[in-house]
Amino acid sequence: MGKKSQRQRSGRKTKTQVQGPHNFVPETGIGCYIVHFDAPWLLVLGVEPFDTDDYEDDVTFPDIAISAEAPHTLSIINASDHTRTFYVTMFHDVFDGQKFAKGTTTDEEGVTRECITFVVVARACTMLHLGMLGEDEDLQEVHAQGIEGSFTHFFAESCYAVDFRCPVGTPILAIGSGKVAEVRQSHTVTGIHINNLFMWNSVMLELDDGAFVEYVHIK
Repeated sequence: MGKKSQRQRSGRKTKTQVQGPHNFVPETGIGCYIVHFDAPWLLVLGVEPFDTDDYEDDVTFPDIAISAEAPHTLSIINASDHTRTFYVTMFHDVFDGQKFAKGTTTDEEGVTRECITFVVVARACTMLHLGMLGEDEDLQEVHAQGIEGSFTHFFAESCYAVDFRCPVGTPILAIGSGKVAEVRQSHTVTGIHINNLFMWNSVMLELDDGAFVEYVHIK
């Protein structure tokens, strides 16, 4: 990547004990793998800080990279000076010593496919090596948990949301008296592909006290 020859790379792979995702039930998101700065399964490949000054000024760092040499390593690269969030969906096999279990996604045409989605929060100037591929893949930028859950509830807009694990057909009751302000009901997608996070069906209520409540991920 145009590394300057006169300087040594300052970063090094780190391997420290870390805990799993916060306030999120993994069984409700099979095929989803969460990395907030680090994850237990990243210990196989590591987290690698680096210094952008070690590279030529005209070097452009990609957000997602696959190494040219086999086995091909899938990596997230945050070359900015601040923490960033990345969503990646893969339709092919990814390994970290053993194959990652896949979930499914269904598009608007009703076609269901197996895939894996990574939710990654990376510190500034850090590479996170997520796994290894058997061959080059086509990448797509992507997108029951509680308050501030580490899957999707760590943003200001969603940090107080709560996802309930319940079967299809469970009645939804209003939290209080009010009127329906908005309804979205045209989407039929489902599954773990990141694109589906922005295509949910929902009902928004305006309560009598002026507060707004939104019910999302409903059929």
